[in-house]
Amino acid sequence: MRSEAESQSVTKPAIFRIEGAVVTHRGRVRIQNEDAALFGSVFAGSDLGQPQLVRSNCDPWLIAVADGIGGSNAGRVASRQLLEWLKQSADKSATGVVKLLQECNVRLFEQGRSNPDLAGMGAVVAGIVCGSEYSFAFNVGDSRVYRVRDGFLEQITRDDSTAQLLVDAGLAERDAQRNEKVHGIMQAIGGRFDLQIIEPHVYPLRITSLSRFLLCTDGLTDMIDLDGLEATIHGRATPAEAAAALFGASMAAGGKDNVTIIVADVNLG
Repeated sequence: MRSEAESQSVTKPAIFRIEGAVVTHRGRVRIQNEDAALFGSVFAGSDLGQPQLVRSNCDPWLIAVADGIGGSNAGRVASRQLLEWLKQSADKSATGVVKLLQECNVRLFEQGRSNPDLAGMGAVVAGIVCGSEYSFAFNVGDSRVYRVRDGFLEQITRDDSTAQLLVDAGLAERDAQRNEKVHGIMQAIGGRFDLQIIEPHVYPLRITSLSRFLLCTDGLTDMIDLDGLEATIHGRATPAEAAAALFGASMAAGGKDNVTIIVADVNLG
């Protein structure tokens, strides 16, 4: 029988507390917002130019950003439907999330095939899941997850894009702003007129102390390069301040696309 001292020495599962801020907006050029964001049980899809403060202490929790594909109503429907499915999923393990995203790929394709108004609809997604049993980032497409380390941004996710292929081949700088003329999405959730098999990416995370993460769609990273992102986020004490500064910078740079930003602080509970 285990002694009381031995029982007290057993390591308890880590419980994480998350606080953050969400911004999502159509930008200065687009007619409507086809982006969306999910923070635990909080969904954001309409224009939200001021940071919305959010907290979650559930186990596990999931946060994500999605960027719709297909134009007009199709992309808007796809991004929102995808995040709703993620929100409702009971299995938020890495295996469960990968399986769900693959199922969502088929669902969105079938919806587009059955409704001409939604033909070719799809979305790209990036997110984080964190709980006592597992912590990881995931993505399909070119939305991103960054981790803030000593004032610098470490890109956790890898883009599914032709621009990324150029970086891999040594023909472009990873941290440079993307050239729209050579950019194309290599895989997405739906977004095709023929069904294609997808392989979602999973990146294990190790969180032992307070950590700040940035999740964003390409409406931010197409407007501001890495140096600009780091300069903008540096010294911002709270997620709300950081999110507001990043959103303001993207608008000042032209706001050519929908933009969605989540800044989240993760700490042990």
